Amino acid sequence: MNESGTGADFRAKSNLTALITTALIYPAVLLFSAIGEKNIFELAAILAVGVVLQISIMIVIHIFLALKTTQEPDDERDHDLARRASHVSGTVMTSSVVIVLLIMLVRAMIATVSSGGETNVDLWPLYGIFGSLILSELVRYTITARGYRVD
Repeated sequence: MNESGTGADFRAKSNLTALITTALIYPAVLLFSAIGEKNIFELAAILAVGVVLQISIMIVIHIFLALKTTQEPDDERDHDLARRASHVSGTVMTSSVVIVLLIMLVRAMIATVSSGGETNVDLWPLYGIFGSLILSELVRYTITARGYRVD
């Protein structure tokens, strides 16, 4: 048995919960933080609200799932799904961060040339990297959810 004493059914429902809450909360956090001028403290507060909201929702749903889900032993499929989803998720994350960093470099070079040597640093790379994190997690949850549905 796994740590929670449940098994594949609990993990499938838990994963689906994480997919839905991530898909709803973090794109909204990203959009809200990108609208208008905000300083770094306001951005941190917006992110903290999103994290606390997701944790709260996940705790309530997991308590309910633990009470309603029957206990079953883990099988190899659980480990294979987690391994496969983490691999693809990591690839998406790495690729996204590299793309954001390359765009940052090109924009900085263009800004430096066009402004005569002065650059104006903005927060868009923060949004790009945060968006990459969101995309990576959505990919991982989607692959795992699909794996539980297909197998």
